[in-house]
Amino acid sequence: MIIKNGNVITPDEVLFCTDIKIMDGRIVKIGKNLIGDVSFDATGLFVCPGFVDIHTHAAGHHWFYLEPAEAAEV
Repeated sequence: MIIKNGNVITPDEVLFCTDIKIMDGRIVKIGKNLIGDVSFDATGLFVCPGFVDIHTHAAGHHWFYLEPAEAAEV
């Protein structure tokens, strides 16, 4: 899978109009004009790792610090 022409955000810089090659769910190459099956044209878009914040204080109207057992059951 190739993500084409994206503005790739790295820890050090933004690589403009750059491709990302992904195999088996992992990034294997970042560069220009990569060859492969294009799955997504990201022209004009920013591409960066997805971060999921699993931090929570409550669930289902129960606060963990007040009702930990009830909040955990939701």
